[in-house]
Amino acid sequence: MPMKIVYLTDGSPRKLMIDKVPVIFKKTTPRNLAAKGKISTLVIQALKSIRKERVTDYEVEKVVALLKRENPKFLAHDIKYAPQWIKEIMRKAQTSE
Repeated sequence: MPMKIVYLTDGSPRKLMIDKVPVIFKKTTPRNLAAKGKISTLVIQALKSIRKERVTDYEVEKVVALLKRENPKFLAHDIKYAPQWIKEIMRKAQTSE
């Protein structure tokens, strides 16, 4: 069970408690909600959360392996909405076999 659950929304930010678990709705821009792929959406948000300077080579390898399982059309679409440093990581999944 996660310690807290966070959802991105274009609605009002709020915090709820459900069975003693905090559920947080964080306001974000529509651009951050535009990704289509399930895996690539999670990857973009996870890498943003970790931050560029703290992402390790091991984590990049894991992310690329996960992204190879994403629908190629969704991956190509979602790359457009990622920050530049995340785009570079995501493109590794497109180019490597």
